[in-house]
Amino acid sequence: MPDLPSNSLPHHTAWLILVLTLGLVSPAVADEEFTFMLHGNLLTVRAKRTPLSKIMREFVDSGVRARIDPEINPPITARFTDKELGTALRTLLRSVNFELLWEVVHGPLGPIRRLAEIQVYRPGKRSLIREIERTRDTKQVGSETHDRVYYVKEELLLRVKKGTTPEQVNALLRTIGGTLVESVPALGIYRVRLVKGSDAMAVLEQLKGNDIVEQGEPNFVLRAPAPNLQDVGQRAVFPDDVRPISERGTAPVAVLDSGLDPTAGLNDAVVASYDATRSSTNLSDSLGHGTQMALIASGYVDPFGGTRTVGEQAVPIIAIRAFDDDGNTTNFQMFESIEYALAQGAKVLNLSWNSPNASGFMEEAIRAAQDKGIIVVAAAGNEPLGRPVYPAAFPGVIAVAAADQNGRIWESSNYGDFVDLTAPGFADLPVGHAGEPGLYAGTSISSAYAANIIGQYIARHPDTKAEDVVQAINAALTKHGAAASTAEHGAGMLDDAAVDRLLETK
Repeated sequence: MPDLPSNSLPHHTAWLILVLTLGLVSPAVADEEFTFMLHGNLLTVRAKRTPLSKIMREFVDSGVRARIDPEINPPITARFTDKELGTALRTLLRSVNFELLWEVVHGPLGPIRRLAEIQVYRPGKRSLIREIERTRDTKQVGSETHDRVYYVKEELLLRVKKGTTPEQVNALLRTIGGTLVESVPALGIYRVRLVKGSDAMAVLEQLKGNDIVEQGEPNFVLRAPAPNLQDVGQRAVFPDDVRPISERGTAPVAVLDSGLDPTAGLNDAVVASYDATRSSTNLSDSLGHGTQMALIASGYVDPFGGTRTVGEQAVPIIAIRAFDDDGNTTNFQMFESIEYALAQGAKVLNLSWNSPNASGFMEEAIRAAQDKGIIVVAAAGNEPLGRPVYPAAFPGVIAVAAADQNGRIWESSNYGDFVDLTAPGFADLPVGHAGEPGLYAGTSISSAYAANIIGQYIARHPDTKAEDVVQAINAALTKHGAAASTAEHGAGMLDDAAVDRLLETK
């Protein structure tokens, strides 16, 4: 598998979203003996013989990496308010050897300098420093709103009005205690942490009517779909006739999921990879769902009712790990994943997951990809509730329902007027999803299969516009008969006959 590519992304300023960490001083870090507040480039500290390790941990929880020799932990006494960060740190660390590493965060507001790392060490013993782990994980669920919609409690997504200056944004951050962490420059997205103990919903309420705030929402949490294991057993095998990547077409499918198992045998199919969770420089997949989807999207595994055309024309994939080991990700990490996929030349995005939440910022991220001619395919959901799920129900996204082994609508497939088509949704998979290998079912599979077929079509017709690709797919679909209502399960079935018509294989 290729090494993890650089996180650097192209810069443009078509639209602006700020992911802000906002709030007031948290009681968790303010008492009679110790107060800590970092907002922007200003630091407030009240410390009376406070262990250095406690102060360093607060920096870590504010988004600054800290590495320190465990043997160094002197008591610190200091008292200052809104002191410039570099000067403040020289005051706090005057009794020890230290080094500060700075970085520049680029975005539509211009370059913003931020403290990236603090190192504390003994002379000649820098090798003994150890990283301080965070006491909180912003990828975890912070709170639930309604209908299983979750968000990171201590982060906020915010759009500022056009014409807003960096000085105005800095003033806003200072007023409410925001600290910039990182950005996705191509989308103009910034992520800044909330002070511990804050709640995004409460801060959003606080910001209503602010002169520079146009729109806001929490940083919503997305969850990987639950496994739908039908029968345990390893029956699937990899085909022997898949061509090397250099001989295939150039229409990569980006799989934004839980990653890729490096032992799955897909090395030849992977043209780029990225870990948005930043857990490792080597892509992995502890859940297995992303590996399953990569197997199908690339064509290495064919679902029941699929067409074995992949031996002649397999599809290159861009493997992206967006979900962490617990099956959680955030909108911000998904934005980063989408931007990475676009930067690597993806022609199709496969999103084999869903949420009941119609995030406005997620819809704009999807639209930004579509504006570049990218086809977005998404799972319709594995509960037959007849209600829309997202991103499948966003405009222009190809929402895919699932068929069973017999080519009929799978009983657990979701339905509704947002569904565009039905595709094979059962597959024997040599990799399990949070469990054993075997027969799996779900709209995740049908979405990945549809993405594979679309990738094949684009490789055969590289100059075709996205709207023409969609039109060709709809024309090729086998119209539903008694098996399903077209109003509930899309315009038709992407079965063998439909694939033959679309790819002209007969």
